[in-house]
Amino acid sequence: QLRRLVRLVKKYSRRNLDANSPSGLILTVLTAEQHTAYDSREDRAVREALRKIRNRLLLDSIVYNPANRIEKLTKDKDATKLNALVNQIASSLKTLDVLDKPNCRRSEALKAWKEVFKTDYFDTEIEDTEKNEKDEAETAVAGFPNIAKPWCT
Repeated sequence: QLRRLVRLVKKYSRRNLDANSPSGLILTVLTAEQHTAYDSREDRAVREALRKIRNRLLLDSIVYNPANRIEKLTKDKDATKLNALVNQIASSLKTLDVLDKPNCRRSEALKAWKEVFKTDYFDTEIEDTEKNEKDEAETAVAGFPNIAKPWCT
């Protein structure tokens, strides 16, 4: 799971920050530092990793080489990139707050992840899910014949 998580964090950073993204090594070290065995759901693991990386950088923005704890991987010029990463993660976590709603629909969750990763990967799934949700809602409403249906007039 750690390897997949590192790939996703790097992809997230590149898509959202482009040239302002910290180096791949720094992102790998941060992800490995903050990774804890999480359940098999990648979405939860990514969200938790982003949250922990943000909190870690807010406490200490210096990233050390894990093989040589004396060597700093972050340089002075990386401060703006790390600040940009912290701000972007905060914005993304706010977008993902929709997942905490007790009645969050699958389509809402997919749209949130689409926005976070700035990708069209989820488009087909969103369309299919919205169609299924609409069909389910129409079936549920059809089960209540005494309710006024303004679209049937």
